[in-house]
Formats: sequence, structure tokens, C-alpha cells
Amino acid sequence: MELAARHPRTGELLSTVKFMVQTLAAGELRRELPVAWTYG
Repeated sequence: MELAARHPRTGELLSTVKFMVQTLAAGELRRELPVAWTYG
């Protein structure tokens, strides 16, 4: 990660973006599961 080494804030930003994506994905999954159980 040469970029993160040159710009210390870049790693922080990437971590934040990754966390947001994971949170959104988890929210989508939680919303889909009851539908799958209902119509499964």
C-alpha cells in the first residue's frame, strides 16, 4: 500500500468506505432474509 504510506489519511478513508459498504451490505441482507424465509 504505497499510496497509504504517502498519504496517511488515505488508509483511514479506505477503512471508512469499507466499513460503510459492509454496513450497507449487512442491512440489505437483513432486509432480504425475512422475504426468503416467508416465500421459501
